[in-house]
Amino acid sequence: MKKIQLFWNLYPAYFIIIVIGFGLTIWFSTYTYRQFSFNQTRQDMASIARISADRIQQELKTGALDIPAGICEHLSVLAQARVTIIEKTGNVVCDSEKDSDAMDNHKDRPEFIDAREEGEGMSMRYSRTLNQDMMYVAEPLMFHTGFEGIVRISVPLTSIQAVLNSVRNKLLLAGVFTAIFVAVMSWFLSRHIIRPLEQMRKGAENFSKGLFKHRMPQTGSVEMSTLAHTMNNMADDLGKRMRTIRQQRSELDAVFSSMEEGVIAVDEGNCIFTFNPSAAKILNISPTDALGKNILKIVRKTQLLEMLERILSFKETLKEDLIFTAGNEERYLQIHGTRLLNEGGDSIGALIVMNDVTKLKQLENIRRDFVANVSHELKTPITSIKGAVETLNDGAMQNPKDAARFLKMIAQNGERLHQIIEDLLSLSRIEQNSEEGKVEREPTSVQKIVENAINACDMKALNKHIQIMSEFESDCELPVNPQLMEEAVINLIDNALKYSNDKKTIRVRVTAQDGECRISVIDQGSGISDEHLPRLFERFYRVDKARSRKIGGTGLGLAIVKHILQVHKGHVSVESEVGKGSSFTLHLPLLS
Repeated sequence: MKKIQLFWNLYPAYFIIIVIGFGLTIWFSTYTYRQFSFNQTRQDMASIARISADRIQQELKTGALDIPAGICEHLSVLAQARVTIIEKTGNVVCDSEKDSDAMDNHKDRPEFIDAREEGEGMSMRYSRTLNQDMMYVAEPLMFHTGFEGIVRISVPLTSIQAVLNSVRNKLLLAGVFTAIFVAVMSWFLSRHIIRPLEQMRKGAENFSKGLFKHRMPQTGSVEMSTLAHTMNNMADDLGKRMRTIRQQRSELDAVFSSMEEGVIAVDEGNCIFTFNPSAAKILNISPTDALGKNILKIVRKTQLLEMLERILSFKETLKEDLIFTAGNEERYLQIHGTRLLNEGGDSIGALIVMNDVTKLKQLENIRRDFVANVSHELKTPITSIKGAVETLNDGAMQNPKDAARFLKMIAQNGERLHQIIEDLLSLSRIEQNSEEGKVEREPTSVQKIVENAINACDMKALNKHIQIMSEFESDCELPVNPQLMEEAVINLIDNALKYSNDKKTIRVRVTAQDGECRISVIDQGSGISDEHLPRLFERFYRVDKARSRKIGGTGLGLAIVKHILQVHKGHVSVESEVGKGSSFTLHLPLLS
């Protein structure tokens, strides 16, 4: 239904009520005046009729209606009205305006009958003689012989109506001017009443927009002024409350946004009203898409939804460990769910806190694998050394040829233990120096680092007839630790040499793009399958354990490369295809 402004409710109502009231007054006045005019005219005519009857009765004492000629005209002039004398039989004796011989018998006329029976007659009717509406008043002519006829006075109603019309027209004219005056005054009166309400409406709109510093003018009546004062006080109070709420909401949002735990809050209808960035990241959902939506339509994790249903249905507080699959990756979550209660203790929804412990699980797995791997890596050479020593003690020392073979075995495994320990110590030193900020850096040409690394690997490349080619698309100068960076590049080239067949080519390329200096070592080796790539830089992780040990790797080279790049605020990436080779790239941020 279309709503109408209060002004258009008040103004037409005022105007119509006043106009109707004035119209009724005019009608009543006109009606009263009409009745008064008719009564007054009747009384005047009755008086004239009585006077005329008395005069005729004095002149005609015999009772015979032998009316002198011209008497009707004479009485008409005196009465200023039509005069008619009618005998008791109804025949018209004389008439001041018409020939009596041409007139009908009048014994059936209402005024004649009333005058004969009641002593006075009056009627208003259409006159066929004069062809117009007339008012008739009749008085009986009484002689000693009894009723002999009547004297009738009549006037046209048009004369009375003309007076009434004149009065009515004057009243209507006065009514028009009064209506105009009322319309103007009603307009100003309505505007005067509406103006404070309009100001309050605008003020309320400002309050709804949060403009609580706006003030309503305290004008008009006492009630309006008091209301404006009350609303101004309300605005002050609302402003304070809104500032407090905004501050608390800001603090709460800051807390939620900075939390590593994912937080989801839903109402009793499963609609989300709190969804922090951590929860969005864990569930891979946009926060703006989630707020206000039904969680059943947003989240597709069956375990989480079942847990939420138990919380809402059975009012439970739950704590569970769940595993989600995101693509090819598993995510481990510790989830704590509880009811949300209002001040009255009634349930208004549920709160779920999700703690992503995937990294902790991965670190735990890495630690477990590291302990197993390092134990295995150390156990193998130690077992070989122990076996060789026992064999020598059992008599192999007496055979120079066997003794030389077992001593060589002991030396090789001792060297392997030495390499493993050195690599572990190197990793430990890098981590410790990085944490303590003791890694010294100096502006160094990346081209020089690469050339030194290639020179260090030349001999091994010559032995396998492998050519190492350098490509310098850009010469970057970066603040790095030269020894550590050379060690990282040497490790990558050494790995490429180990896993490349003879007479292949290794390319070392230096480029600068996307704000990074990139050093890529590209080989034509056997390549690495995709399932091994995520764990390739873990300590002691081997793609082909048997081959790695055969060619003398410790399983720590790529882990060392990773930590060296982390020290320099960079990272290492790998691309590989089985049977076509691998490309390891060191990413170092350029100076801004």
